[in-house]
Amino acid sequence: MCMGKDRQPFLRVLMGGLGFGLGLQETLRSSLVQRVDLLELEEAVIRWNRGVLQEVNGGALEDTRVKIHMEDLVHFLQRKKNKKHNFLYHAIVLDTDNGPDWLSRGANRLLYNTRGTTLLKERLLPGGTLSVWSASPVPA
Repeated sequence: MCMGKDRQPFLRVLMGGLGFGLGLQETLRSSLVQRVDLLELEEAVIRWNRGVLQEVNGGALEDTRVKIHMEDLVHFLQRKKNKKHNFLYHAIVLDTDNGPDWLSRGANRLLYNTRGTTLLKERLLPGGTLSVWSASPVPA
């Protein structure tokens, strides 16, 4: 856990995919979460979450701790870290698909193989946590 200027502990979270915003809403329930970098590829999903889904997710996108990046998570992970975005995270939440065997895009297959999990691990702080949404159990 990191400490802020006021010596209070804080957490940084990377979230890939927005969906209905329920995962984001749950993440923001913790007062320890200082920043959520949300990567969402589809502008329409962001628009829906600010509109018709706002009642469902409690207006999670309006929380000042959320930084929205209209970007593909796979591209983000493959890109070398740079000065603009050089964070390591306490937690990474994948909500890009309905699970490893129910992909929304073929390119997301990378997220669930050895190369992809290595890239995800490189973005985690020591002791960090990776959470993967899946609509059903995936034995593999």
